[in-house]
Amino acid sequence: MQPGQGFFLLAKHLGRDTKDVLKFWINELNKVHDYWANKTKP
Repeated sequence: MQPGQGFFLLAKHLGRDTKDVLKFWINELNKVHDYWANKTKP
């Protein structure tokens, strides 16, 4: 369940290292999870 090629093209355009797309995707997914896991509920 990886994102489409556009995700990686945008990341590369933004200067991110996408040589290893699987590693990049996992790292980004973990960042999003960590961000939302630490949010307090209202």
